[in-house]
Amino acid sequence: MPTLTPVSSPADIKSLPHVFVLFGASTCTPCGIVKKQLEKLDVELEIRVAVCDKDRATDAWADSLDIKSIPALIEFRDGAPTGRQLVGSFPPARIKSWLVGG
Repeated sequence: MPTLTPVSSPADIKSLPHVFVLFGASTCTPCGIVKKQLEKLDVELEIRVAVCDKDRATDAWADSLDIKSIPALIEFRDGAPTGRQLVGSFPPARIKSWLVGG
C-alpha cells in the first residue's frame, strides 16, 4: 500500500511543483476514509499527495489557508495554494473528478 508524504509546514512542499495536501487529524474518522481513498488515487492518477495532521502542523499554516473544517484537500503549485480546495468526505469518484480538475 502506498504511503502519502507527511508534511507539517509550507517548507515541506516548497520544492514540489505540484502537490495535493490533505489536512486532517488522526482522530478524525472522515479524514481516515479520505486518506485511504487518496492512497489508491495517487498511484492510479500518478499525482503527488501529501498529508498534514493539523494537530502536529504549525497553526500559522492552517490559519493562513483559512481551514475551518477537515478533511480539507488543497492543491498547491510551486508551494502556493492554487485556490482549489475540496472540504469534507466524498465518494472516491467525486474525489477523483476533483483531482483531475473537474
